Amino acid sequence: MTPIEYGVLGKAIGVHRIFRLPKTLGYIAYWWILPDRKRPFINSLVVNKDTGIPGDAFEADPDTLAKLEKRDVNGKKRLFRELQKEVYDYPHWDEIIKDLGLTETLYYCEKLVEGMVQTGKED
Repeated sequence: MTPIEYGVLGKAIGVHRIFRLPKTLGYIAYWWILPDRKRPFINSLVVNKDTGIPGDAFEADPDTLAKLEKRDVNGKKRLFRELQKEVYDYPHWDEIIKDLGLTETLYYCEKLVEGMVQTGKED
C-alpha cells in the first residue's frame, strides 16, 4: 500500500494551489463517505510529504476524529494505516467506478501514479 503525497496528486489532477486539495478531499469525505460509513475513507490515501499522514484538515466521522485526537504521531500513523487498508480491501470499487462512469479516467490515473511512483518524480 502506497499512499500518494498531496503535491503528487495536485500535479496529477491540475490543482496547483496545495491548500485547495485538502479542502477538496474534505468535500469527498463529507458528501460521499460520511453519509454511509460503510465506505472507507479514501481521503486517508493522500498524505503530507513530511509526516506521511493526512493533514489536520482530514475529514472523518466523530469517532475516528476522536481517536486521532488522542494519539501521538506514531499512533496516528497506525490508525491511518488501518484506514488505508480498509480502502484497499474495499470490495465494491469496480461497481462504484462503473456507476460513476470513471473507467477510462481510472485507467489514466493509475498509469500516471504508477509512473510517478516508479520514477520518484512528481512532474
